[in-house]
Amino acid sequence: MNFRRKLKKKTHHLNGMKQGVIGSVEKEFEDADYRIAAAKGLFDMVAAGENPMTVKILTNVDSVTKSGAFRLSAAASSLDTTPVFVGVKTRKGAMENCVYTRFGVPAVSLLGLREILQNRTLNYAERGGPVVYIDGEKMRQRREALGLSLGAVSRSVGVSRKSISEYEKGGRARPEVVEKIENTLKARITKNDLFPEITSNYAGRARGLEAFVDKKLKSLGFDTMRISRSVFNIAARRDEVILANVSENTRNLRKNASMLHGISEITNRRAVFVSARFSKSSVGGLPVITRDELDAVDEIEDFEEMVGEKNGL
Repeated sequence: MNFRRKLKKKTHHLNGMKQGVIGSVEKEFEDADYRIAAAKGLFDMVAAGENPMTVKILTNVDSVTKSGAFRLSAAASSLDTTPVFVGVKTRKGAMENCVYTRFGVPAVSLLGLREILQNRTLNYAERGGPVVYIDGEKMRQRREALGLSLGAVSRSVGVSRKSISEYEKGGRARPEVVEKIENTLKARITKNDLFPEITSNYAGRARGLEAFVDKKLKSLGFDTMRISRSVFNIAARRDEVILANVSENTRNLRKNASMLHGISEITNRRAVFVSARFSKSSVGGLPVITRDELDAVDEIEDFEEMVGEKNGL
């Protein structure tokens, strides 16, 4: 078998594996009563529920790049969701039931996602082994309610009094230590922390129509975030967030319509397409604004009114 055939066969196998994981991830969200909107490119789905997430699915989470993590975080931020990578393995083998981080963004296995959705205590992968986050205030209140001193808890757990004091300020400990603390206090004192460490407008240099739209929206008074390789490539924030798919290729509008419409519905964001020229005023249930229409707008209220009218509001 020559190199190209081997590569094609491997790519087909990986794509098949990813599709299988996507189906499993969707089922986990559905079982947890989440609503899902499919996407492609930068992320694979948005899930709306108790802990909303923007999810990218990978067979190997070590394939994450810094720019990819930053863009995913930016997209998730514009949707008020948590960015999450769901993967099958790392370069060292199958992912363990821990929360990993890739450039500040949490990464979990399918089992780890289930633990999150069921609000179970999560282990976080660290160089020295897994750790658990502690709700220090809850731990202190429970200890005082039981009338236990720091020393009494330290003796029961087998760690120093200083360590117990530090845990009550909030921090991390090994899972076996936390288990002993919880047995002593007869209460759960852990918390899950999935918030990413970074949020960045990481889209590279804007060109053409995208550069024009970004500059125009800024001049109207919007805070804009550009997000490349996403179903929407500009998020404009004022009192609310408007998701914009900006493209000079009308084929892209039709291709992305159903996905952007789904994301708009489950995140309660208004969404628009901006095109150099397009004969229809809407596509896939979403309004289309031409470059000339946008250029003619001078006030932010006029832009929002135009979007509202095209949305039928």
